[in-house]
Amino acid sequence: MANEKTEKTEKKAPAKAPAEKAAAPKAAAPKAAKKAAKATMFYKAELEDALMKETGLKRQQIELVLKTLPKVVSEAVKGGKTEIVIPGVVRMRRIKVPARAAYTGPHPVTKKEHQFKARPEMVKAKVTVAKEIRQLLKG
Repeated sequence: MANEKTEKTEKKAPAKAPAEKAAAPKAAAPKAAKKAAKATMFYKAELEDALMKETGLKRQQIELVLKTLPKVVSEAVKGGKTEIVIPGVVRMRRIKVPARAAYTGPHPVTKKEHQFKARPEMVKAKVTVAKEIRQLLKG
């Protein structure tokens, strides 16, 4: 009986090999897309190199700044700050969305009368990129 199982698994193994070979050419297209995407991305190492070139600081100093920035921002939020600005880069704000009572109105698709649920008060984050960077990203 053990021999029958090994024979069955041996028979299945060659059947999977051609399927894997057939899948390999399909995987090549996403790899090419990933390479193209990586060429357009600005990674941490590139940011560190650019900052080193611009400021004359050492890599360890820049890494320390980049490592502590999220901690400083999170401490500011925990401390009650509702708006954090990194000049020339980004503005982050905490926005309170008021609660909304249940109401009846037309369904947006069917246009039939629909009962919409009540929503509780929410706090959302709004992040706005600086105008100069936004214009550069638009092209």
